Amino acid sequence: MNTIQLTRAKQALLRDLDQALQISYRQRLGEVLNDLRTHDVDLSPNPSPDDVFALVRRTRLLWHSSLPAMVEVRDSLERLSAGTYGTCSRCGKPISDETINANPEAKFCRHCVS
Repeated sequence: MNTIQLTRAKQALLRDLDQALQISYRQRLGEVLNDLRTHDVDLSPNPSPDDVFALVRRTRLLWHSSLPAMVEVRDSLERLSAGTYGTCSRCGKPISDETINANPEAKFCRHCVS
């Protein structure tokens, strides 16, 4: 891959990360808020320890739901820095531009995916 292609790939990866995090965050935040409403969690200035624990637990779930997308993009950015981005992690052959454009996090060529 040439420098322009690598720059575009990096930009696409960062866009994907941002989009995945926003979508995941919105979905999980909606779930957490709905859950808090349904279970009548006290969000007053002096909540009970159980309510604080419930809020912390739900917040941790929100964070952890975003991790898989972040890990994929981080791994792709590491491959980009190492000079192995766009190369199949299994067979070492180039991953097609078409595949990279469709899925910037791709780490396998079409042959190795199937």
